[in-house]
Amino acid sequence: MDSNARISGWSFASLGLGVAYNLGASYVFFYVVYPFAIWKLGILRGGIVMTSISVVLCYTFIYLYDWSGRDWFGIEALKARIRGLKGRTRIGRFLSEAIKRSGPLALVLLSIKFDPFVTTVYLRQDGRKFGGLGRREWLIFLSSAAIGNGYWLFVMFMGGSLFKYLGL
Repeated sequence: MDSNARISGWSFASLGLGVAYNLGASYVFFYVVYPFAIWKLGILRGGIVMTSISVVLCYTFIYLYDWSGRDWFGIEALKARIRGLKGRTRIGRFLSEAIKRSGPLALVLLSIKFDPFVTTVYLRQDGRKFGGLGRREWLIFLSSAAIGNGYWLFVMFMGGSLFKYLGL
Protein backbone atom coordinates (compact mmCIF):
# COMPACT_ATOMS: atom_id res chain seq x y z
CA MET A 1 0.00 0.00 0.00
CA ASP A 2 1.50 3.37 -0.92
CA SER A 3 1.73 6.33 1.44
CA ASN A 4 -1.11 8.25 -0.28
CA ALA A 5 -3.54 5.38 0.29
CA ARG A 6 -2.71 5.37 4.01
CA ILE A 7 -3.60 9.04 4.37
CA SER A 8 -7.34 8.71 3.97
CA GLY A 9 -10.37 8.40 6.21
CA TRP A 10 -9.56 7.75 9.84
CA SER A 11 -5.82 7.70 9.08
CA PHE A 12 -6.08 11.29 7.87
CA ALA A 13 -7.82 12.28 11.13
CA SER A 14 -5.22 10.48 13.25
CA LEU A 15 -2.46 12.11 11.21
CA GLY A 16 -3.98 15.53 11.89
CA LEU A 17 -4.23 14.81 15.59
CA GLY A 18 -0.66 13.51 15.69
CA VAL A 19 0.77 16.52 13.88
CA ALA A 20 -1.27 18.97 16.01
CA TYR A 21 -0.15 17.24 19.21
CA ASN A 22 3.51 17.22 18.14
CA LEU A 23 3.45 20.89 17.17
CA GLY A 24 1.69 21.90 20.39
CA ALA A 25 3.94 19.83 22.63
CA SER A 26 7.07 21.07 20.86
CA TYR A 27 5.95 24.67 21.17
CA VAL A 28 5.28 24.36 24.92
CA PHE A 29 8.52 22.45 25.50
CA PHE A 30 10.84 24.74 23.54
CA TYR A 31 9.23 28.14 24.08
CA VAL A 32 7.83 27.84 27.61
CA VAL A 33 9.43 25.04 29.63
CA TYR A 34 12.95 25.26 28.17
CA PRO A 35 13.42 29.03 28.74
CA PHE A 36 11.91 28.76 32.22
CA ALA A 37 14.31 25.95 33.17
CA ILE A 38 17.30 27.86 31.83
CA TRP A 39 16.19 30.99 33.67
CA LYS A 40 15.69 29.15 36.97
CA LEU A 41 18.54 26.62 36.83
CA GLY A 42 21.12 28.37 34.68
CA ILE A 43 22.52 27.38 31.33
CA LEU A 44 24.52 24.34 32.54
CA ARG A 45 22.15 22.70 35.02
CA GLY A 46 19.08 23.74 33.04
CA GLY A 47 20.68 22.41 29.86
CA ILE A 48 21.41 19.05 31.47
CA VAL A 49 17.87 18.79 32.86
CA MET A 50 16.17 19.79 29.62
CA THR A 51 18.40 17.60 27.44
CA SER A 52 17.64 14.65 29.71
CA ILE A 53 13.91 15.33 29.53
CA SER A 54 14.14 15.72 25.75
CA VAL A 55 15.92 12.36 25.39
CA VAL A 56 13.39 10.54 27.60
CA LEU A 57 10.36 12.10 25.90
CA CYS A 58 11.65 11.55 22.36
CA TYR A 59 12.63 7.95 23.07
CA THR A 60 9.16 7.37 24.56
CA PHE A 61 7.59 8.81 21.39
CA ILE A 62 9.75 6.52 19.22
CA TYR A 63 8.78 3.50 21.32
CA LEU A 64 5.05 4.33 21.13
CA TYR A 65 5.28 5.21 17.43
CA ASP A 66 6.93 1.87 16.66
CA TRP A 67 4.62 -0.05 18.98
CA SER A 68 1.51 1.38 17.29
CA GLY A 69 2.84 0.76 13.78
CA ARG A 70 1.05 3.93 12.63
CA ASP A 71 2.53 6.97 10.98
CA TRP A 72 0.84 9.32 13.46
CA PHE A 73 3.00 12.28 12.51
CA GLY A 74 3.16 11.78 8.74
CA ILE A 75 6.93 11.30 8.79
CA GLU A 76 6.90 8.26 6.48
CA ALA A 77 4.59 10.08 4.05
CA LEU A 78 6.83 13.17 4.23
CA LYS A 79 9.87 11.00 3.54
CA ALA A 80 8.23 9.67 0.37
CA ARG A 81 7.37 13.18 -0.83
CA ILE A 82 10.83 14.62 -0.12
CA ARG A 83 12.44 11.98 -2.31
CA GLY A 84 10.82 13.70 -5.31
CA LEU A 85 11.55 17.25 -4.14
CA LYS A 86 13.75 19.53 -6.21
CA GLY A 87 14.81 22.96 -5.01
CA ARG A 88 14.17 26.06 -7.10
CA THR A 89 17.37 27.88 -6.16
CA ARG A 90 20.95 26.65 -5.81
CA ILE A 91 20.66 26.63 -2.03
CA GLY A 92 17.27 24.91 -2.23
CA ARG A 93 18.66 22.20 -4.54
CA PHE A 94 21.70 21.75 -2.28
CA LEU A 95 19.56 21.41 0.86
CA SER A 96 17.03 19.08 -0.77
CA GLU A 97 19.84 16.81 -2.00
CA ALA A 98 21.50 16.86 1.44
CA ILE A 99 18.28 15.83 3.15
CA LYS A 100 17.48 13.18 0.52
CA ARG A 101 20.88 11.56 1.02
CA SER A 102 20.32 11.36 4.79
CA GLY A 103 23.94 12.12 5.57
CA PRO A 104 25.60 14.22 8.29
CA LEU A 105 24.35 17.52 6.88
CA ALA A 106 20.79 16.21 6.90
CA LEU A 107 21.29 15.13 10.51
CA VAL A 108 22.39 18.63 11.50
CA LEU A 109 19.66 20.42 9.54
CA LEU A 110 16.88 18.16 10.81
CA SER A 111 18.21 18.26 14.39
CA ILE A 112 18.09 22.05 14.42
CA LYS A 113 14.61 22.20 12.91
CA PHE A 114 12.99 19.20 14.64
CA ASP A 115 13.35 17.14 17.80
CA PRO A 116 15.33 13.86 18.00
CA PHE A 117 12.14 11.84 17.56
CA VAL A 118 11.30 13.32 14.15
CA THR A 119 14.95 13.35 13.04
CA THR A 120 15.53 9.70 13.97
CA VAL A 121 12.31 8.41 12.43
CA TYR A 122 12.96 10.42 9.27
CA LEU A 123 16.58 9.28 8.88
CA ARG A 124 16.14 5.61 9.67
CA GLN A 125 16.21 3.31 6.71
CA ASP A 126 12.98 1.94 5.27
CA GLY A 127 13.85 -1.59 6.37
CA ARG A 128 13.66 -0.47 10.02
CA LYS A 129 10.31 1.32 9.70
CA PHE A 130 8.49 0.73 13.00
CA GLY A 131 11.34 -1.63 13.93
CA GLY A 132 12.88 0.09 16.93
CA LEU A 133 16.38 1.47 17.13
CA GLY A 134 19.40 -0.38 15.82
CA ARG A 135 22.98 0.78 16.28
CA ARG A 136 22.74 3.33 13.44
CA GLU A 137 19.44 4.72 14.75
CA TRP A 138 20.81 5.05 18.30
CA LEU A 139 23.74 7.02 16.89
CA ILE A 140 21.34 9.26 14.97
CA PHE A 141 19.07 9.66 18.00
CA LEU A 142 21.82 10.60 20.47
CA SER A 143 23.61 12.83 17.94
CA SER A 144 20.35 14.60 17.16
CA ALA A 145 19.68 15.12 20.87
CA ALA A 146 23.16 16.63 21.33
CA ILE A 147 22.96 18.83 18.21
CA GLY A 148 19.39 20.03 18.75
CA ASN A 149 19.75 20.73 22.46
CA GLY A 150 23.18 22.30 21.94
CA TYR A 151 21.69 24.60 19.32
CA TRP A 152 18.74 25.45 21.56
CA LEU A 153 21.02 26.15 24.54
CA PHE A 154 23.03 28.49 22.32
CA VAL A 155 19.81 30.29 21.32
CA MET A 156 18.77 30.53 25.00
CA PHE A 157 22.21 31.83 26.01
CA MET A 158 22.23 34.47 23.26
CA GLY A 159 18.66 35.52 24.06
CA GLY A 160 19.43 35.75 27.78
CA SER A 161 22.60 37.71 27.06
CA LEU A 162 20.65 40.13 24.89
CA PHE A 163 18.06 40.63 27.67
CA LYS A 164 20.84 41.30 30.20
CA TYR A 165 22.61 43.70 27.82
CA LEU A 166 19.39 45.62 27.27
CA GLY A 167 18.75 45.69 31.02
CA LEU A 168 15.49 43.73 30.83
